[in-house]
Amino acid sequence: IRTIPNLQHMVCLFCVFSSQGRIQDLEQYTEVLKAAAKIESSKDVGNKTVADLEQVIAAMRKVVERLQSENNRLKKSGQKSRTVAELELENKLLKDELEKLRASVPASDLPELVSKMPYAKIVSENDRLRKELAKALEKTDQLQLSLSTSEVQNSKLKQELDQVSL
Repeated sequence: IRTIPNLQHMVCLFCVFSSQGRIQDLEQYTEVLKAAAKIESSKDVGNKTVADLEQVIAAMRKVVERLQSENNRLKKSGQKSRTVAELELENKLLKDELEKLRASVPASDLPELVSKMPYAKIVSENDRLRKELAKALEKTDQLQLSLSTSEVQNSKLKQELDQVSL
């Protein structure tokens, strides 16, 4: 079943698109607030004093500035694009992990277990497992490097031994 990696991919895409939509909505909202502030200042003062209107305008400016800073923050914090190779590797690792989990849990119990877990817990567990996997991969790389250096040293020592024995 490819639903878990596909679901994660869809969730990531949804987050990106919803963030982009939110940015656009907030930009439009700031424009509306700016226009409203201009209209408000040009209208008849009516029952309100000039000081009251200035306070309203100052409050609206603070809202606009806060929304603009949030827009900039959201634009800057967009997800970094990952290469296809990285995504394929992650997909393969997740598939392997899924197969291990399937082997350890009977198929009849799987839907029941997933339905009982809240989504946030599943995501946090997935993140924890991804970090563990990254640590294990790093340790594997270190061990492979150590093994290759040991093999080189071993071959050098064998050559020295052959020269000494001659």
